Amino acid sequence: MPTTELERPAPEAEQPAPPPPSGNRSQPGKKIAKNAGVLMASQLLTWGLAILVTIYVPRYLGREGIGILGLAESIWAIMATFVSFGMDVLLAKEIARKPERLEQFFGTQIVTRLLLMVVFFAATIVYVNLRHFAPVVITVVIIYGIVEFFAQMARICRASLQGLEEMQYISLADIVSKAVLTVLLLTLLALGYGVVQVALAAILGGMTSFAVQLWPLRRTGRLKLNFDPQLAIWMLRQSIPYLLSLVLLTVYTNIDIQMLEWLTDLETIGLYNVSVRLFGTFLFVPNVFVTAVFPAISRMYASEEDGLPKLLGKSYDLLLVLSIPIGLGLMAVAGPILNLLYPSGEFSGSTPILAGFGIVLILTYLNTLMGKFLIATDRQNSWTVLMAIGVIVTFPLDLVLIPYFAENFGNGGIGGVVAFGVTEGIMLVAGHWLLPRGSLSKANAWVAVRALVAGILMVAAVWMVREWFVFFQIAVGALVYLGVILLLRVIPAEDMAIGREYGLLALAKVRGRLARPARQL
Repeated sequence: MPTTELERPAPEAEQPAPPPPSGNRSQPGKKIAKNAGVLMASQLLTWGLAILVTIYVPRYLGREGIGILGLAESIWAIMATFVSFGMDVLLAKEIARKPERLEQFFGTQIVTRLLLMVVFFAATIVYVNLRHFAPVVITVVIIYGIVEFFAQMARICRASLQGLEEMQYISLADIVSKAVLTVLLLTLLALGYGVVQVALAAILGGMTSFAVQLWPLRRTGRLKLNFDPQLAIWMLRQSIPYLLSLVLLTVYTNIDIQMLEWLTDLETIGLYNVSVRLFGTFLFVPNVFVTAVFPAISRMYASEEDGLPKLLGKSYDLLLVLSIPIGLGLMAVAGPILNLLYPSGEFSGSTPILAGFGIVLILTYLNTLMGKFLIATDRQNSWTVLMAIGVIVTFPLDLVLIPYFAENFGNGGIGGVVAFGVTEGIMLVAGHWLLPRGSLSKANAWVAVRALVAGILMVAAVWMVREWFVFFQIAVGALVYLGVILLLRVIPAEDMAIGREYGLLALAKVRGRLARPARQL
C-alpha cells in the first residue's frame, strides 16, 4: 500500500499538525538512549522475576502441566492477533507523529477491541470443544481468554505510551505486574496448587499491567471513552497491512507448538515449552531496543530520511555483537543450565532443543530489528510477504522433521526447533534484500565476521572447561568473548563511549528503583 494512504489522517484530523514540541523530540539520539536505558533497567529486574517463574513453574507442574500452559498460550497468541487487529502499531506510529491525536484514538480503541474480544472468545470456545481437548485444557484456555482481555487493554495503553515516548511507565508496569504475578505464582505452587490456579494467577498480572499503564494516561486529562464508528472503521482499514503481518508472525512463531500437539503429546510440548520459555527470557534485549528506537525511525522516515542508514547500521551492529555471545553461550551450556534449574532430570530431553534455540536466538535478534525497521518505514507489505513465505515453509518442515526426530531420536521437539531455525535463516537472508539500498555496508559485514570469530573462540573456551560448574563456564566464556572483541576492535571508540553512557544510565535506573518508592519513578 502506498505511503500516502498509510499516512492519511483520520477523518476528523485533516488539519496539519503543529510542529513537534522542543526538547527531546528534536534530539532522537538522546531520546533513544534515555528510553533504551529506562527499558533495559526494568528488564534487568523483570528478567530475574521471569527466571524464577521459568524455574519453579515447570518443577511443580511437570512436563504435562507446562505443556497445557504452552498449548493454551499458543492458542490465545493466535486469537489475540485478530483482537488487536494490528492496531497497536498504527496507534504508536500515529501518536509518535501527532501526539495531540491521543484523545481521538483511545476511547475508540477500547470499544473496538471489546467487540472483537467477544467474537474471538466465542470462536475459541467452539474450537477447543471441536478438538475434544481434555476438560482441564479447556478450562485453562478459557482462563487465558480472560487474561487476554486485560492484556488487550494494557496493549492500548502501551502503544499510546510508546508513541508519546514515555517508556518509563511501560517499564514500571512490567516491573509491578511481573512482581505481583511472580509472588502469587510462587505462593500458589508452595501451597500445592496446580495448573488451573497458576492460570488464574495470570489474570491478576494482566489487571495490574493495565492499571499501571492507564494511570499516567489518565493524568494527561485527554482520555475519553467516546466511540467514533467512522474512526474505528478508518483504524481497522489502515491496520490491515499490520494485521496480515501480525497474523503471519504469530502463526509463524506458534505453529511449532500446534504441530507438536497434532503430531506428538503434551509431554513433548512440555519439553519444547520449557526451552521456549528460557529462550524467551533472552529476547528482552532486541525488544527493548526496537521499542525505544521505533518512534525515532518512524519520525525520521517522515522528516529526515537521510539519517536512517546510519541509525540502522549502528543498531544492527549492536544487536549482532550482543546476540552472538548470548546465543552461542546458550548453545554451549544448555545441558548444565537445565541440570541446574531442574535437578530431577525430568527436562533433560530439552537439552538439544535449548541448544538449537541458542542458534535461533542470533537470527531472531536481527530479524526483530529488520522487521520493525521495515514497518516503521512503511514497508510492511514487503515484510508481510516475507512472513507468508516463512509460514508456508514452516508447515512442510514441521510435518517432516517433527515425526522424523520423534521416531529416530525420541524427541519431536528437536524437529520443531530445527524447522524454526531454517525459517529464521530464510527470513534473515530475505530481510537483508528488502532493506533500502545502502542501509547496510561492508563495514557491517566486517563487524559480523569479527564478532563471529569472537563467538567461536568463546565456545571453544567453554568446551575446554565443560567439567566446571556452569557459572564458571559462563564467566570464562564472557571474558574470552569480551577480550577478543576488544582485541579485534569490533566496537568503535565512539560506540564504546555511547555504550558506557547507556550502561551507566541503566545502572542508575536500577539503583533508583531499588532506592525509591515506585510512585517517585
